[in-house]
Amino acid sequence: MTRSACLTLGIAAATAALAFSACGPRPSPAAQALREPGRPIVLVTVDTLRADHLGIYGYGRDTSPNIDSLARRSIVFRNAVSQWPATSPSISSLFTSSYVHANRTVRRTRGFVLPDEAETLAEILVRQGYQTVAVSANGALSPEYNFHQGFERFVLPYKVLPDLPIEESVRADHTTDLALELLRGLDLRRPFLLWVHYLDPHMSYSAPEPYRSRFVDAALQHDEVTVSCSPLNSGGREHRKGRRRCPRSRLVARYDGEIAFVDHEIERLLRGLDEARVLERALTVFTADHGEALGEDKDYFGHSRSVRQSEVRVPLFFHLPGAVTAGQVVASPVDLVDLAPTVLSLVGLARGAAMRGDDLSALVLGEARPAPRYAFTEAGSSDNYMRAVVGERYKLIQVPDRRERRLMAGTPLEVYDLASDPLETHNLWPEREDIVTAYLPVLEAWRAEGARSDAAPPPEEGEVAPDTVEQLRALGYINN
Repeated sequence: MTRSACLTLGIAAATAALAFSACGPRPSPAAQALREPGRPIVLVTVDTLRADHLGIYGYGRDTSPNIDSLARRSIVFRNAVSQWPATSPSISSLFTSSYVHANRTVRRTRGFVLPDEAETLAEILVRQGYQTVAVSANGALSPEYNFHQGFERFVLPYKVLPDLPIEESVRADHTTDLALELLRGLDLRRPFLLWVHYLDPHMSYSAPEPYRSRFVDAALQHDEVTVSCSPLNSGGREHRKGRRRCPRSRLVARYDGEIAFVDHEIERLLRGLDEARVLERALTVFTADHGEALGEDKDYFGHSRSVRQSEVRVPLFFHLPGAVTAGQVVASPVDLVDLAPTVLSLVGLARGAAMRGDDLSALVLGEARPAPRYAFTEAGSSDNYMRAVVGERYKLIQVPDRRERRLMAGTPLEVYDLASDPLETHNLWPEREDIVTAYLPVLEAWRAEGARSDAAPPPEEGEVAPDTVEQLRALGYINN
């Protein structure tokens, strides 16, 4: 049962008025013709990329001219939501179209394990004759954590570039080199899925020059608040010894420099696809696994511990040559679990039986108008995770664990008006009980439906190679 169906059946009539499925005109023959069986698929995911730091999403700095150029020829989803603000659980949700509390991608000492029985987008495609290849710069998305399921070739830069330091081997330029090498190894007469996962702009915000310093001088002209900055890791945790203060603007400028670097490398990837005559016929999908807190919240830099918009709002757009929707923007919230069923529909294939996301292909093709929707996300380190529902304007957060409330607003419920307060600085609860009344049943129905499929024991973490451990330690996933 899809998210649309289960929630429409599970909530009160007053809230059921917010329909999840798109509605509009009947499919046109021209649009239907774009659902081309065997169309190549290029999926580009960027680690730790906030939507609101891209030009196409309104950012003031020129961080992303090449990404923006592709987006202007695509249909853009303005309010896409990651299902968990950490790489492995987010990507597991993306590839399986399932939510983290239901798919059993659980936290382990060194990473998250994707269950063997999970059916991935790549597994469905390879059964249909697709060539499936991937390059992942993040060791948390390695075969050691089962993320190779369905891929015929799965390349980790730090394993195939042993002469380089691990921190350098996973840079965006090497990721692009390996992706283009995979492309040259494909039979372009046959359908294929090429997945490229860039690690930049993941902390420690250390892009090569000139990108590292591109925005720093301008940032330092602003003598604003300082934040704890030494040392920082991917989780935003800081050691008490050696703590020092840095201008927040400097760290944000270095983060933006990482985006500019990966943008340059994505242009090189797109150029290679264009020269191979792939881009003119491929379905190209661009998104991120999660965002990044940039000091807005109690000196916190990093991700994975909250469901704030800074950590869960991500870019998402679909480029489909010939689509009449090119250049259009959908403002309604969508989930990354919607990606896999949408991709399958756009290449003429049926969705996986267990997929819970919605098929957005009618929106991508212009067959339907956007309708009011909800999106969902969760996070936290306790057994009883915090969770949130994002509506057309408002957002409701539920924080059951008292310890985690100290990281948030301090209350069991939080309500935000995202139109006037996109960074969630003013909690409207309890005065907006009307939003709680409307949104809480939706959130609880979503959570309950997923919990019913969570009866099996979690997967065990297997052996992890020393080079993967080293790479995860460099990223801050391991602190010892």
